[in-house]
This record gives sequence, structure tokens and C-alpha cells, in this order.
Amino acid sequence: MKNIVNINSLFIFEFNFLQMKGFVIFLIIILSCYLLNAQSLYFELNGGWSGNLPSKLKIKQQGFSDINFIAHYDAEPFISPVYWLWRFYYIPDSLNGWMFEAVHHKLYLKNTPPEIQYFGISHGLNMLIINRIYYPHPQWHVNIGIGTVLAHPENKIRNYALKGDGNGIWGMGYYLCGISSNISTGIRFFKNKKFQINIEARFNASYSIVPIVNGKAYVLNFSPQIIAGLGYRLWQKQK
Repeated sequence: MKNIVNINSLFIFEFNFLQMKGFVIFLIIILSCYLLNAQSLYFELNGGWSGNLPSKLKIKQQGFSDINFIAHYDAEPFISPVYWLWRFYYIPDSLNGWMFEAVHHKLYLKNTPPEIQYFGISHGLNMLIINRIYYPHPQWHVNIGIGTVLAHPENKIRNYALKGDGNGIWGMGYYLCGISSNISTGIRFFKNKKFQINIEARFNASYSIVPIVNGKAYVLNFSPQIIAGLGYRLWQKQK
């Protein structure tokens, strides 16, 4: 009976999880359309450093007992595929605005138990996030946001290796599989009519359910990040 209750609870959780993904996608579409009415619309490309704090990893595989432990990950932000972040954002006359950003973050499990040959999300624990931008000062910004996760898992559990090619979205090995959040703060300077430089400290938290052979892995991640990049103003609405 206890197992039946646990299975039902898991089913209800994952059903609600799918509903949450649909809501986040809808929110991204609506706010992206809202950008088209921006007073000033910018595109920004950033690189930088990312890390991973120890976090819980749970693996459920059919026919085996669950694996639960605190995972330690490498991020390897400067090794290909490198860390990157691009974003579109707008600044109205009131200075507070909205932003859509895509973050390419990575996980490589270091403390693998005997059952796990390797576990990684190396072509991206990609986070697609909508942020509200606040400007306490014209140069200083604070971003708070929520979004979804587009992950490309690579793993081999109990000698069963997940094949990336041919699976996932368009057979490319990517899965829309989680929720993410962001809080960040930084400064923009050397501004002129077209360009500006950004330096920012970030903290991203995410929860993903990625596939393994005959099961799933439940991945909690906490990632501090430091980024820097160049922004370009795409257009300025005429008053």
C-alpha cells in the first residue's frame, strides 16, 4: 500500500510539473511579445564563471532500489562547450523593465557512487528565464525571475547508457524538464547611444527531472555565477 501511495504521489507531482512547464512557456511567449512595445530594446551577450553548490540527487530506475545522495558537480565554464548567457531586455521611461534570457550552464558529477558510471548535463542545463528588472540607480540593476529548464543529459547508470541522439526534442537529446529561478545584481557602464558593458553577480536555482535508461533522475541545482558582457541597443522608440 505504501508503494502505491508513493507512486500516486509521484504521478500527481509530475502531472503538476507538466502544467507548470506549460504555464512558464506561455509566460515567456506573452512577455516576449510585450518586448515589441519597448521604449528601448537591447540585446546582450555575456560570458563568465559558474559554479555548483552541493545538492541532492535522486535516481529512480525500474527494477533497482533508489539512489539518494548529496551530489558534487564540476561546471567547467571555460571548457567547451563554454558558459554563455544571452538576453533581450527593455528599459521604459520608468527605468524598471522586463528581460528574457537564456543561460548555458553545465553539471558534471564528481562523487559518483558505484552504480553510476557517469552523470552529466554538459550540453546544457539551459535555463530560459523571464526577469523583472529594477533600477535602484541608473547604472545599478537588480533582476528577479522564473523560467524553465532545457536540459541535455548524458548518463550511464548501472551500465545502461542514455543515448542522446534520436531522443528528446527534434531527436537532438534536449528535454524541457524543469523549473528555474534567478536573482542577480550588477552595473552597466561606458554607455553611449548604442553600446554598454555589463558586470553582474547571479544566483540560479533549478529543479529538473531528466531521463535515464528505464527511469529518471531528480536534479536539484544551486549555481552562483559571475558574468560580464556587451549590450547593444536594437532600437529606441521615438517619442
